[in-house]
Amino acid sequence: MPSESPAVWLTGLVLGAARALPIAEKQRVAGYISTPKGAAYQVLQPLGNAEHYNLHGCLLPGDSEQIGVLKIAATTKDNDSLDREAMILKMMREKAEEAERHASRGGGVRLNYHYFFPQVVDSFICPEQDERRINILGFPPVIETLSQLSPLTALRQEGIRADPRTGAWIIGKTLKVLAFAHGQGISNRNITASNILIEREQHGVVIFDWTRSKLASPTETNAPEESEDLRSLGRLATSILGGDLKTGELPKDDQLTDERFQKLIRDLAQGKFSSAISAYTRFYELIYTLWPREFHPFMAYSLEPDPQEKINAR
Repeated sequence: MPSESPAVWLTGLVLGAARALPIAEKQRVAGYISTPKGAAYQVLQPLGNAEHYNLHGCLLPGDSEQIGVLKIAATTKDNDSLDREAMILKMMREKAEEAERHASRGGGVRLNYHYFFPQVVDSFICPEQDERRINILGFPPVIETLSQLSPLTALRQEGIRADPRTGAWIIGKTLKVLAFAHGQGISNRNITASNILIEREQHGVVIFDWTRSKLASPTETNAPEESEDLRSLGRLATSILGGDLKTGELPKDDQLTDERFQKLIRDLAQGKFSSAISAYTRFYELIYTLWPREFHPFMAYSLEPDPQEKINAR
């Protein structure tokens, strides 16, 4: 598995036989790992590596036998990045729950911000692992197996590109979580195809890795980093839609009757939005004028041999 892609480990699970059975039946038990407080986690087979950490499957506590991810620092020098990730994810979880309570009191719709990033189940320094930090990460209950999630790198590996309406929910939901995070002074700084995981059946989007994220201090802003998050998303959007990264031009499509969608994606990639909130607002103002507000299943076009051959790629 390539070490340079933080979430590429999921691709094999999605494209391989792991989709056929619950992931718990596919995993090998590698052993157990204990926390300084005496808790123990069942560690499953390795999932892959990144530059600053290694990944294993992990059985989460409770009766559900839900599979999470054990992320362990590659060396003690990498402990700080995992510690920062744990702190930021916990902060985001608290803010998401606070926003949900506020929306509920006001009679509004559920916001579900907590569906867009992992939950920190535990975070600790492990003496048995050379004093390296370990983060135990879980996903929302709707994610019953890791095989439901795939990084956007999988599209290219499957030889497909998203149709515009499929691209719209991927882009829109990523803008939603960025607007939420940026509102807390948090920039992700790793908006890449390998770090955006999607759940194709129910339109789930998860930004997996937050080890490179930055929390603004009370006396500064993250404006440059937030702008880069948005530019990265614009370039990523162009790519998954099969567009030209140099010109920003998207393939012709019957779903697009004018240039407005293409122009908005190009503006995003060129850094023309001042904030994720404004980009999110503008994006959905356009989307609701282009297409009816109804569920659109994951659809894609084959890249070869006929780029106009539409397939239901699940």
